[in-house]
Amino acid sequence: MQKLKLFFLLQVLILFSIAWHVQAAGISPPTIFIPNVFKGISQTRSVTLFRDNGTTGDILVTGKASGEYAHYIENVGKAIIKDGENAARLDVVINPKNASVGDYEVPVHFMYGSVSEGSAAAANAVSIVQGVKLTVKFSVTGKEVLSYSFSNFKIDHAEIGSNLYISYDIKNTGNVEWRPDEIKLEIINTEDDNDKTTIVVPESQIKLIKPGQVEASIVELGHELVKGEYLANIYFYYKGKEIGELSSRPFNVYPPGTLAQSGELSSLKTNKEKYSLGEKIKLEAIFKNTGDVPVNGQLITEVSRDNSFLDLLKGEELTVDKSKEVTFTEILDLASEIGKYTLVSYVEYGNRKTGIRSAKIEVISSEVSDDGEVIDKQDISSYSTFIIIVAVVLILGGAIIFKLTRLNRY
Repeated sequence: MQKLKLFFLLQVLILFSIAWHVQAAGISPPTIFIPNVFKGISQTRSVTLFRDNGTTGDILVTGKASGEYAHYIENVGKAIIKDGENAARLDVVINPKNASVGDYEVPVHFMYGSVSEGSAAAANAVSIVQGVKLTVKFSVTGKEVLSYSFSNFKIDHAEIGSNLYISYDIKNTGNVEWRPDEIKLEIINTEDDNDKTTIVVPESQIKLIKPGQVEASIVELGHELVKGEYLANIYFYYKGKEIGELSSRPFNVYPPGTLAQSGELSSLKTNKEKYSLGEKIKLEAIFKNTGDVPVNGQLITEVSRDNSFLDLLKGEELTVDKSKEVTFTEILDLASEIGKYTLVSYVEYGNRKTGIRSAKIEVISSEVSDDGEVIDKQDISSYSTFIIIVAVVLILGGAIIFKLTRLNRY
């Protein structure tokens, strides 16, 4: 009889495990190690958080540091693994402040919860089911360390009279914020080594780089190059000394009109279709540069409600390298009146614009709880269903044990 009870208890535990195993979480990397962290200088590292295969819906992940050194984790933040996606990136900010020189270790726990993105519940995870652990290890030093590396230098084909687009990566491997003082380009005509042109990247276009970060820069520069094939060397300077040099592959300067700018708006979507009064609307548009040169693009959105024009919204301008995609993300504060809204968007780039795409949403009234939060009926329904299932399992299990106990007596 005791074995039967243990067997039944095991089955109940398995049922609980299945019911609560909504997301089997994963994290990469599980450990972050940062040597030579300078006092008072924060550093940011990113981790990737994974959902379990087979799970659906948006998942809100919240992180919290623990232990006696938790206060050195300045910010963990939150991430949403969107429905249909397997993972999301999240930044962890480490700031040793006035920590003594030495080695430190801080555990950071990430909790997973189902969430209806965009609702009032988005501020907090609900139905927390499982967590993963990140271990942050760092050593604090009182000495400034300047260290850096350069890579991925290239120049795109250009036209006479148009600007050059150059790109390069700088990685700050030291422990203080840093940037070069000056950057120079030496451009050489491949048919005449004596035909050299020097272009200086102004300081205003050189970005400060935080410790541990990689700055991938795209810089637009004027030029007076004539038609031909060229090579380029780029030189980085700090305090009057050359500290790095890279060379490009050959690139061409063509007559005007040779290189066609082209791009397409491949998708436009909102985070959901129906919103409650006062909710913010998240609009995402994917633009692909299908031309031969980088372009500067800007998302333009026309807003209408119940077929009446309301507003024309212009988003942030982004530089898009050739054959690359970029996602324009806009947070719209439009849901102030009930009605059916139409969002018509396109991207302006250069002197051109893409075709249009549209998204339709609806703002409706919603039920509100006593504390002023929007009631998510789906979450309540799912939770109630779970409670009913567990109750039925426990009642049936109790009945089986009761019957088995009586049979054992006879």
